[in-house]
Amino acid sequence: MASQLMVPYKILKAVWIKYDDRRLLDIIVTQCENGRKLNNGFKKEVWQDIIVKFNLSAMEENKSAQQLKTDLQMMKQKWKTFTCLLNSLSFGWNDEAGVVTASDSVWSDYLTVHIISYQI
Repeated sequence: MASQLMVPYKILKAVWIKYDDRRLLDIIVTQCENGRKLNNGFKKEVWQDIIVKFNLSAMEENKSAQQLKTDLQMMKQKWKTFTCLLNSLSFGWNDEAGVVTASDSVWSDYLTVHIISYQI
């Protein structure tokens, strides 16, 4: 009997563009507006619907359920960080540039604390 060559399954890292994030959020908001979100998230069949709708309108490669869920978690974390910064008295918002603002010393202190905690 001939030996078989075992090729390891490799998951490629997804390439995300801003349009992908916006499209995923639009689909998820529609699911929520249609009453398909539970307190703790979406049921498996709702995620399947999200995946199908997302991939039908894909400009790049199709994404897996895990890739979409991971991206959603990353967006949630970015939102928490963003709102935390804006709720702090040391940070502000520049409407023209669309960025969070602070003095150099505030940014330095913030990054020192958060980079150290990120590395631990």
